[in-house]
Order: sequence, then structure tokens, then C-alpha cells
Amino acid sequence: MPDSNFTQLVKEVTDLVDKMAELSYATAEHHPYWKLLYSCIEISKIVLEKWDDELTKEDLGEIRWIISELENSCSKLEDKLKKQDSRDK
Repeated sequence: MPDSNFTQLVKEVTDLVDKMAELSYATAEHHPYWKLLYSCIEISKIVLEKWDDELTKEDLGEIRWIISELENSCSKLEDKLKKQDSRDK
């Protein structure tokens, strides 16, 4: 793929990530998966912003922190599922 096409593709993906961010902001705390979406978007933004550059230690630290937030969100959803399962029995 020529560089100009690739650059355009990265721009289009970035625009889609921005639209996804709008969705996550609009549904914040009103949908059980909003935090998962939001965290994935934040990682995507960091990566796309540095696509033609190098990630810094700070970038990687922020990505690791966001991953820990993802893990916390998953744990909360797992706990919720366990509670539902125990009520259904």
C-alpha cells in the first residue's frame, strides 16, 4: 500500500475512534460496557497519535494504567455476572 493511502487510512481510523469516543462519552455510566469502550479508545488514541513516531515511556505507562482500568472493569462485570448466576439458581 502506498504511503499516501496508508496515511489516509490511519486518518480515517482516527476519525472512527473519535466517533467511538463520542459514543462512550454520551453513554458514560449509563451502559455497563462504557468503561471498556472508553479505555480501548484511549489506548487507540495514544497508538494512533504516535503511529509515525515512537511511543515514550510515559505513553507506555499510560497504556499500562489504562489496561489496569480495563482489568478492573472486567472484574466488576465478572462479579456482576456471578451475582446474577447465583440469583438464577
